Amino acid sequence: MAITYLAGNNIAGTASDRSGLTTTYLLTGTTFLETDTDDLYQWDGDSWNVISSNTVAETLSGKTFTTPQINDSATDHQYVFAVGNLAADRTVTLPVLTGNDTFVFEAHTQTFTNKTMSGSGNTFSNIPTSALTGTAFAVTDGSTASNIASGGTLTFAATANETTVAQSGGTVTIGLPNDVTIGGILTVTGNLTVNGTTTTVNSTTMTVDDPIITLGGDVAPGSDDNKDRGVEFRYHDGSARVGFFGYDDSVGVFTGFTAATNTSEVFSGTVMNATFGNIVGTLTTAAQGNITSLGTLSSIVVSGSGTVGGSDIVTLAATQTLAAKTLTAPKFVNTGFIADANGNEQIIFATTSSAVNEITITNGATGNSASITASGETNTGIKLIGKGTSGITLTNATANGAFLEFDTKAAPADPSTEFARMYLKEVDANNNAIAVKIQKGGSVVEVEITSPKAVCAECGSRDGAKDPLYDFERGVMVLDLWCGHSFEVPMQWSQINGNS
Repeated sequence: MAITYLAGNNIAGTASDRSGLTTTYLLTGTTFLETDTDDLYQWDGDSWNVISSNTVAETLSGKTFTTPQINDSATDHQYVFAVGNLAADRTVTLPVLTGNDTFVFEAHTQTFTNKTMSGSGNTFSNIPTSALTGTAFAVTDGSTASNIASGGTLTFAATANETTVAQSGGTVTIGLPNDVTIGGILTVTGNLTVNGTTTTVNSTTMTVDDPIITLGGDVAPGSDDNKDRGVEFRYHDGSARVGFFGYDDSVGVFTGFTAATNTSEVFSGTVMNATFGNIVGTLTTAAQGNITSLGTLSSIVVSGSGTVGGSDIVTLAATQTLAAKTLTAPKFVNTGFIADANGNEQIIFATTSSAVNEITITNGATGNSASITASGETNTGIKLIGKGTSGITLTNATANGAFLEFDTKAAPADPSTEFARMYLKEVDANNNAIAVKIQKGGSVVEVEITSPKAVCAECGSRDGAKDPLYDFERGVMVLDLWCGHSFEVPMQWSQINGNS
C-alpha cells in the first residue's frame, strides 16, 4: 500500500492490510481518512481499525463532528451542518417516531400535523389572513353560535340609537350615542346618569324604588326660573289633550289644569276639579277650582275660592255662609265673632287673659229645656250686662209671654213643691203687671207685685193704682190711679167706722 502523507504526523506501525493499494490518506493525529472511499481509520496501538465507512453499518458513540456533511442521493451535493459558537453544551432530543417523517425548516413550505404550540414565548408575526384556513373560533350570544373561519372577519355592529362601535389600533370600543333609544328591559347596576335634552321612556309599566322624585334639577337653583314644577300628562276626552298638576310658580300653590297649554314649562288651562278623602292640614285653592270631598275635612285652613263637595269653600279672606256644616271643637282666635247672613256681627267672643271660667250651652231632649250653665271654677255665676242705660229684656215669641223661673231650694221646704217664677202679666188690654208664682199656704198661687188693682169711683176705670203714698201725719193713704183720679183712704179704724 502506497501512502501519501498530506499531514505531517507519523503513523505508528505498518499498514499491511492496505498493501498493494494506491490510496491517498488524510492524516490527523492517530486517525486517517482514505479519501477515495471516505473510510476513516483509527490507530489503537497495534493496528489500524475502520471506525467509519460508507459501506459498513456502524454505531457512533462519543464522537465529535466538526461541520459534518451528508451527501444527497446523487452524491454530488452535501447537506452541510453549520453551528454557531455555543456558550455551553446543548442536548437535542429527537421524538420517538411511529413512522417515517420529515424535518420542518423555517424557510420552506411545510404542513404542521398534530402540533401543539404552547407557552408564552411563542410569537406569530407577519401571518397574512390568506394563510389561515379552517374554523378559528366560534362566537355565541348564549343561544346561537357562529363559526369564524381562519382569516375571516369578526364584525361588531352597533344598534341604531342604542349603541356605538369604534375601532382603533385593534381596540374595539362600545358605547352609547348622544341620543339613545332602548328597546326591551334595561337593567343598570349602579348609578345611571343621563345628560341630554329629551329622555323618552316608552314603557307600559314603570316602577321607581325611590319614594321621593325630585323635579327641577339635581342641584339647588341659584335663581327663580319662573317655571312650574309637576307632571304633564296626555288624555283624550273626544279630543287629544294635555293636563298638568303640580306647583304653579306664578301663584305659589299646588294646582291642576285640564285642556292645558305648556308654554316653556309654564302651564295654563282649565282649572281641574279634585276628589280627596279625609284632608288634614292647610288647603289653599287660590281660585284654582272645585274640590269634591269623599271624606271629612279636619283642621283645615283654607284660602282662595272654589267649592268643596259642591258648596263654596270657606275662606279666611272672604265672608262665607256655612250650611249644614259640623264644627268639632271650633276655636275663635282673639276677638272673633259669628256673623249674620249679611256678614254683620251677631255674637262677639271677647277674650280674657288666663281665663278659667266660661259658659256651657246644652241642648235638651223632648220635654226638657236647653240650658246655659256657668262652668269652670267650683262656684261661679253668670252675669248679664246691658250696655249704657239699657237693661236685660226677657221675652217669648208666643202669646204666653216671657217669665223668669227660679229653681227650688232643697231646704227647709219640700223640694217637690217649692219653686218661684216671676214674669210679666197682661192684666187687660191696657194694663200689665209683674207677677210671681210662689208657694203660699201649701199651694202655688199668683201674686201681682206691681200696680195694685183699683176701680175708680168717678170714671169706673180698672187700670189700677200707682204705688200708694202713706201720709202718716194726716193718717191717710193717697192713691193716684192710672186714669188720673186720686183718692185718700183713712188708715185709722176709727176714721173708717166712726169710733174713736
